[in-house]
Amino acid sequence: MSTNIRPDHISAFEALTSGEHSNFALFSCFTGGEPAAAIVAVTPPACEGGDYQITPLFVSVTDDMVLTDHDGVPAGGAAPRHEATIIFGSGAARLYQDGTTDPEVLREHGAIETYRFETEREKLQFLRGIEEAIGWLDFTLAEDMAEEGGAS
Repeated sequence: MSTNIRPDHISAFEALTSGEHSNFALFSCFTGGEPAAAIVAVTPPACEGGDYQITPLFVSVTDDMVLTDHDGVPAGGAAPRHEATIIFGSGAARLYQDGTTDPEVLREHGAIETYRFETEREKLQFLRGIEEAIGWLDFTLAEDMAEEGGAS
């Protein structure tokens, strides 16, 4: 079985739980732009006027984190935290808006797709793209136009 636990993780955990060290602190921080907290080791400056060294050991779970095992199964067997189920097709969308929720009936008039995302931000960006595409049947990327300032 593979593991992501490295020897330095084990050393940090053992130092933290042994009670032999007193240079640990809870540190307010950000990870991936999200508010978080970390358990850090604080090392005093080597010389007068020097800086303290702060070494992160463990970072708290943030709202956008999804912990999974090596097979991608979320911790605790919970469903992915960020997903969007989209009903495609004007007929199926109209039926759903009128109260029809039977997937078989909706699929007779369109399609149903569920998309899963790591973060709420990814989900919202995806949905914005879907909204922008409404009314268009096809697309192509105009990368060369964007570089020349011709596409926005």
